[in-house]
Amino acid sequence: MTRKEAKNHKPFFMFLLQSITEMMGPDMAKGILQRVGKSLADSVIEKFGEESLKVNSIDELITKEENPLTYLDDTLENQDGNLLILGACPFKKVLDDYLDLKDEVPPIMSEIKDIYNQEGSGYAVSPYCIIHQEYRKTIAEKIEIEGNGVNFFQLGCKSASGEIKYGDDNIGEVGESKDDIENELRENACAYTIK
Repeated sequence: MTRKEAKNHKPFFMFLLQSITEMMGPDMAKGILQRVGKSLADSVIEKFGEESLKVNSIDELITKEENPLTYLDDTLENQDGNLLILGACPFKKVLDDYLDLKDEVPPIMSEIKDIYNQEGSGYAVSPYCIIHQEYRKTIAEKIEIEGNGVNFFQLGCKSASGEIKYGDDNIGEVGESKDDIENELRENACAYTIK
């Protein structure tokens, strides 16, 4: 990264999260991130309106330019019907900019996502997955396809280091293949479905 590029991105949010975690503990930080995800979703739903989430198909939802689901997920693609693949994590720059200044992420930061995963709240590989997964869950509560409500299932996500966290229970429940999810995550950041 050049010096000019580094000036365009700020690691502020990662340092803020680290400070919150050190001062309040990883469990409190996890709760804050969950609330941030929900609050962000509520604000985006208000901005675009619930009508923007009432569609006739998944394809219509993800190709619609202005709706809450694609607001963060601007590299979202539909693979094989309802398998939604996110090509790049929107939070990756935050982590990259932090690692430009620090050699590694402190272990206490991993505790945040470990607590989230152990509680069965989601399938996170980083603290920012918590924001993103809670964001999607909240939005999914408002999605209607052909007048019917939907369910959100996180299937897997991949960290910048290549670690993959699978939503094994969800993969089985929606009838996807773990091998297919793994293949998609080799080149992409996240996999989920809305049914």
